Amino acid sequence: MSLPDRLQNLGRPLPVAVQVGILAILAMLLFSVTNGFIRYIGQVIPAIEVAFFRAFFGTLFVMPLILRMGTAGLRTQRHGMLLLRGIVVAVQTGMWMLSLKLLPVDTATALNFTVPLWATIGAALLLGETVRARRWTAVAVGLLGSLIILRPGLAAYDPASLLPVGAAVGLAMSMLITKSLSRTEAGPTIVIYMGIYSTPFLFAATLPVWETPDLPTLGLLFVMSAMGATGQLLLTRAFALADASAVVPYDFFRLPFGALVGLIWFGELMDFWGWVGAAVIFAAGAYIAHR
Repeated sequence: MSLPDRLQNLGRPLPVAVQVGILAILAMLLFSVTNGFIRYIGQVIPAIEVAFFRAFFGTLFVMPLILRMGTAGLRTQRHGMLLLRGIVVAVQTGMWMLSLKLLPVDTATALNFTVPLWATIGAALLLGETVRARRWTAVAVGLLGSLIILRPGLAAYDPASLLPVGAAVGLAMSMLITKSLSRTEAGPTIVIYMGIYSTPFLFAATLPVWETPDLPTLGLLFVMSAMGATGQLLLTRAFALADASAVVPYDFFRLPFGALVGLIWFGELMDFWGWVGAAVIFAAGAYIAHR
């Protein structure tokens, strides 16, 4: 059994709630380590090129699953939704890669932390999930936490700070589309089509700034992409087991994981108000999960 196959079966003997927690937390850990690689490699080659290689190598990583499944793994009646997810992922990934190049890992992660808030809004508006007044209040409080981190008018404004927020909106959209797709499509099918549809867009964006990476950088790009694809497989499996509103709050684990990566790899430490804002966002997301 290949590694992607094992990942698809991870935690099956355990209760569903425990499976979802394990899958989602492991996915967030892998995404955080991947972000460390992105920031490091982004100092060597353009950020959009890092995004392209992640999509390209990530697609290769899940090929064993497709080969095992045969042509059945590529059959789908939902090419429109899969194409939409590919475009959203391409734009979101480009914004996120650039934000990691321009901002400290923990600051970018904290601002990107609003994913559960946007996803809650989307789950209500697009998926028809019930969101009552208290959860809407929590969403508003969480967005206030983002303003505490940005401190408009009180701190030097950095336009790059808007990149992780925009990436958060894109990631929330991607998660909601994934949840919709998981009702009818297998996890490997969703992941493989993400690569098929997003890679050409990212490659076209890369051409004007292309810099051929050396072999060590290519190796790091492959490791980074394998980690990202593994996280996608784990998260897709979690979405197949539970409602979007139950899975998305685990995204908050990216903050401590991201802060740890930033501290160990780059010696970066988020300032006091950054942690205050992150705590407000975390509290809002935790309440949303509780409700």
